[in-house]
Amino acid sequence: MTVLIIDDDKSMIEMLRETLDWKKLEIENVLSAQNISAAKQIFFQQPVDIMICDIEMPGGSGIDLLTWVREQGYETRNIFLTNHTKFHYAQTAIKLDTVDFIGKMSPPQELEDALRRAVNIVKTVQVQKRYVDYGRYWEENNALLWRQFWLDLIDEKIPPDPEAIGKAAKDRLLEWYGTDQGKSRVTNFLPLLCTVQLSQETIADWKPGELDYCVYNVVSEVLFGSTNSDHIVPLGRESRALYAVILDESDPADIQKKARELVSLFRQYLMFGVNIYLTENVPIEQISFAIRKLKEADRNNVTEQGGVHTVSLGQKEDSGEKGHKRIDMDNLSSLLASGQAFKAINEVKKYFSGLPRSQIDAQLLQEFHYDFTQVLYAVLSERHIEAHELFAKPAAQALDHHAAGSLIDMMKWVSFASNAVTQAISDVSRSNTIVGTVKAYIEDNYASHITKADLGALVFLNSDYLAKVFKKETGIALGDYISSVRVEKAKVMLADESISLGDVAMKAGFDYYSYFSTIFKKQVGISPSDYRRQLLEHGS
Repeated sequence: MTVLIIDDDKSMIEMLRETLDWKKLEIENVLSAQNISAAKQIFFQQPVDIMICDIEMPGGSGIDLLTWVREQGYETRNIFLTNHTKFHYAQTAIKLDTVDFIGKMSPPQELEDALRRAVNIVKTVQVQKRYVDYGRYWEENNALLWRQFWLDLIDEKIPPDPEAIGKAAKDRLLEWYGTDQGKSRVTNFLPLLCTVQLSQETIADWKPGELDYCVYNVVSEVLFGSTNSDHIVPLGRESRALYAVILDESDPADIQKKARELVSLFRQYLMFGVNIYLTENVPIEQISFAIRKLKEADRNNVTEQGGVHTVSLGQKEDSGEKGHKRIDMDNLSSLLASGQAFKAINEVKKYFSGLPRSQIDAQLLQEFHYDFTQVLYAVLSERHIEAHELFAKPAAQALDHHAAGSLIDMMKWVSFASNAVTQAISDVSRSNTIVGTVKAYIEDNYASHITKADLGALVFLNSDYLAKVFKKETGIALGDYISSVRVEKAKVMLADESISLGDVAMKAGFDYYSYFSTIFKKQVGISPSDYRRQLLEHGS
């Protein structure tokens, strides 16, 4: 706490500094000024809790200074210490909220008592201000505080124990429902889970904040009668956006009706489906367990993107022994390898439609996803097709990411992947046929004038596209391949000394000997004449 002494008598300031037990009075900082102007500068520089001020001073009175302090809005407590005891001074001091009016010749104890009262007033005001600030903070952040409370309860950061929950609520300035509220005592709650499958096309472009705002307000309006309720808590998002809703103890049948209304509203007006999971009323300490069971039910719901589902907290855990037959992956591999995407997709549809809905859960879809992906990669690998060329694009990655989230998403992925793989196989087969046809034509017509346009017309393709396909499949540019065939034919003719070098060039399909010689040397490393000489020398 800080005290400012203002007196034009320096010895008076020093006497007060030395005689008073400031530490005992809980005052750590003692400042001083000898006139009003210096005092004002100190106020501008730092907070002053208590002021001990003389009245008569050069440049203005202590009354003038205190008036200025009040006009500036400072809450400094003031004690006048003066030789002037005139009534009108005391009367003015009282109006300006002065703690005391003490004569300089009074016993030191009077000033200490006044300081003690001033310190207590400052401390009381600080406490009051702190509580006002707490109240304002609570009013402004009430929704956030409640949502964080429910989230910590669900995540068991607050232990699932009534006493621990009550203490946590009290520490956060929240009125816990487990405490007495008038005549009633709320102890039970009805947990609800609302989930949104993020792969739905109608919300593909929604930002997370927009989706949260929409869900908060629609759910809140129907269930609580007001928007943006603080009892709706986001639990995260991956393939789904999850929202826990904590309702005061209520009639489950009535909530069922409202839940069906919610599903209908989302589907009819917002064009996307939500799943709502309900259970029975539970004590507050069981909310985390109840939400965990609802999330488990949601994970295993892979057949519906909209509906109301009742979950019993007493149901037994799934043993994992489904007893269903697995799809014939070898058959799917054969169908894909032979280009029959439609049949492969139908086989997957038949497989899932033949299973009881109770057996189609998240684990089954995940296992199928692994096995089907293995088939896709094996089929591609056999034909030396790189998987990233088909599945690295964002749209394909999104389908793959959501595939195990629901049966609908799995069928989207199966359809896309099957068609992509069979199309890639078809393209490769067609490329091989195209390249073979072009090579055969060049082999038979190397001596003629061959153009890209001629070759494109031969296989019914644009000439530039043909050149790209040929280079991709052979690693050699189309023009370079034609030259290489002609050079090989020329090498055979050069062994016959009766054919002139010029005729060799013409018979091999080159219009000019100089061009023939350049291409020959580039590919073979020596000129046509040197190549012939080496052949003849070796032959002799």
